[in-house]
Amino acid sequence: MKIGIDLDEVLAGFFESFIKYHNKNYGTALRREMLRDYDISKILGIDYDALEPRLEDFYKSEEFKNIRPIEGAIESIPEIREGNELFIVTGRPSRFEKDTLGWINKHFPETFKEVHFSDYDSVYPNEMDKGKNCKKLGLKFFIEDNLVYAAQCSKNGTRVLLFDAPWNKCSDELESQHRFIRVFSWRDISNTIKMFSTF
Repeated sequence: MKIGIDLDEVLAGFFESFIKYHNKNYGTALRREMLRDYDISKILGIDYDALEPRLEDFYKSEEFKNIRPIEGAIESIPEIREGNELFIVTGRPSRFEKDTLGWINKHFPETFKEVHFSDYDSVYPNEMDKGKNCKKLGLKFFIEDNLVYAAQCSKNGTRVLLFDAPWNKCSDELESQHRFIRVFSWRDISNTIKMFSTF
């Protein structure tokens, strides 16, 4: 079975490190539970043009280099990998490919069959949005925390495990429409995949 996994906020604690960086450099008092929208500019009350240089600086910072894996991922990924092929499909900018692959190889060596970048400014002309990538790869499941990407994947026929977060609360109707399965931990993810693999 082919399983796709998002990187930031599913495998890697991106926001934990960004919050630490932003509070230190901009005097803010951000906390993870305050992030009720994936678009950080809305949380900060600035437009994206003002946010973009802050993100660029963050990608060069020590906080970015020292992003920690999400709790439970390191222990659960080997279980999920048994009998399955794992792929990463990330919206992280592909111009940071070297750092991204370095982080993956450090924390999850020889684990993933392929890593795909689905960012809007990808340096790879053949890359595409996450939903199309999921379809192209033939993924049965995709683990995602962003509602927009989760909907893309669902519309393209991939079953989405939606990793619960403050920014992905949605109506029961939307969750039912896309047949999202909301999961709350890596143990929950592992158990859900095991349950479906027996069918």
